[in-house]
Amino acid sequence: FLKSKSCKVIWFNPTTAKSFSAWTIISGDSQVFTPPSLGFGNDWVLIIDNPVYNYGKPGMTRKSENPG
Repeated sequence: FLKSKSCKVIWFNPTTAKSFSAWTIISGDSQVFTPPSLGFGNDWVLIIDNPVYNYGKPGMTRKSENPG
């Protein structure tokens, strides 16, 4: 798993390419994750990331990756 003491959590909807609810959790703590919506046509991807790298929300690029 991630070696960081905390993790950034983001729900991503691949159908709309929108991100939802970025928050930070403490690694090692027990967590329960519930998607923002349920049912047919509600697909979600849970992204758990190391905040040290400062990645943006899915669908966004880092400023250093943008063409000049």
